[in-house]
Amino acid sequence: MDEPAPGNSASTTLTARVRATLEQIQSLDLRRADTEGKRARAVAERDAAQRVLDQARSTHREFVASEARSRSAVGGGLSALRRLRGHDALSGILDDADRARSARMWRNLGLLVRYATGTMQVHAVRLANQSSLVWTLEERAADLRARERMVSSVERDLQLEREAKRELLAGLLNERERALEASSLTVRSIDGLTAPGVPRAGDAPRSSSMRSPQRPKPRFSGWKGRLKAPVEGRIVSRFGEDRDQRGQTVVRSNGVRFATEPDARVRATLDGRVVHRGYVPGLGNVVILEHGEDYFTVYGHLGEVRAVAGSDVARGDTIATAGSTGLAEEPSVYFEIRHGGDALDPRRWLEPEQVITRRAKGSRGRT
Repeated sequence: MDEPAPGNSASTTLTARVRATLEQIQSLDLRRADTEGKRARAVAERDAAQRVLDQARSTHREFVASEARSRSAVGGGLSALRRLRGHDALSGILDDADRARSARMWRNLGLLVRYATGTMQVHAVRLANQSSLVWTLEERAADLRARERMVSSVERDLQLEREAKRELLAGLLNERERALEASSLTVRSIDGLTAPGVPRAGDAPRSSSMRSPQRPKPRFSGWKGRLKAPVEGRIVSRFGEDRDQRGQTVVRSNGVRFATEPDARVRATLDGRVVHRGYVPGLGNVVILEHGEDYFTVYGHLGEVRAVAGSDVARGDTIATAGSTGLAEEPSVYFEIRHGGDALDPRRWLEPEQVITRRAKGSRGRT
């Protein structure tokens, strides 16, 4: 025995878009967190490089000062040697003590000049190395500053994109709320149109514009598992409850939806009477057939409606073409079976091969 649908029908398209947008926002959050980590590492690396650079510059200044002192010492020593050379010219009038003292001074100044010259050469090499190091560190610091600016720019772009996705999500949630309200109104409308005791178009004199079968009408209850699908296509929305785990929204459907080709023929699944043709919020253009035994079939999202209210139709008769009216966003047909006011799962009433997902041109593949 079929179980009734648990609640209102609603389009799952908006739910899928909401889920996709939430996933995009989550992805942006992960990327932004990764970018923030990269920026923090870049700042830390830049600060460390700056400290090393400052130390290298300080050492460079010390080397420059030391080299200047060495040059000054060499220059002073050379000047003293030149003076001693002039003093030696007077050695003929100097006594032995003065000549000995002059020789010691000459020797000591020579040693000082050689030492200062060697020190100056060492400082020159160290200064050249330190200058190269400072230049390398300055380049590294400049690269790190550029990297930090780039990461900050990416972070700003991600924040702007996230804000845009948040705005899109808010719009989708509002749109989905409206869709759910429209779907709720759809269910109430179908409930009212199929409720027992409600006057129907079939109670009026019947139109002869569509053929009226002369044979006895088959009992609908005997066709479980034997009905043909109302349109060539594939089932893309199933009967029952679908929970959106991210949005925590329960979306319910009282029927199934077939995706199909534009203007595909929509056929009556069994002999019946057209008790309603018109527009229903959410489902768009709708045709409702009564089959006796308090069974009804509902066809929605229709394009051109050919069925005439009050007329009899036979199994396989074309009653409309597929469309995208109501909440449908692609050519499709909504199909619902009702009994005694309850919605039944159409898949249990269709032939088994009709439940297998099929492409619109008839090529088959499983769901």
